[in-house]
Amino acid sequence: MNEIHDSELIAAIRSGQRELFAELVRRYQRDVLKVVASMLSGFHRTEDLAQQVFIKAFMALDTFDTQREFGPWIRTLARNEVKMEFRRMEREGRRLDIYQQQLLVGLADHEADALQADQEARLARCVGELKSPIADALRWRYEKGEDFAVIGTRLSRSADAVRVMLNRARVLLRECIERQAT
Repeated sequence: MNEIHDSELIAAIRSGQRELFAELVRRYQRDVLKVVASMLSGFHRTEDLAQQVFIKAFMALDTFDTQREFGPWIRTLARNEVKMEFRRMEREGRRLDIYQQQLLVGLADHEADALQADQEARLARCVGELKSPIADALRWRYEKGEDFAVIGTRLSRSADAVRVMLNRARVLLRECIERQAT
């Protein structure tokens, strides 16, 4: 059988003999693979992209000018498809970078939450070790929000004496928390 010209083959495909597209694939598969392989690494990626080129060629076959040669057209299509793949990979890389940053922020938030919880637990233990009247003054001031004069009345002390007592309590708590951290 005489080999028919590409333009005749394309005309037959356009007229409904779609199975003839396999002949175009057979004729140009090596050329397309060479173009893709020269620009892209990885055998499987190369094969996948070459297959994608032929799918796009089939979809665009109605727009192909049969006055031109099919070989240069499909090789250009292959180069353009590889360039598009590079752009997709670059976008995916940017998305992965953003995702990685979000993960790192999430981990940092988780670590900060864990640190906060640890510090709160140490503070609770240290408050539990305080004796009255300092423990009572702390509870009334920081849990109930009472002012120094009210606390002073309860403890039979001046508001200034309560301030000094609470400053002393903060120093004791800080020392206790630091001891627990080591």
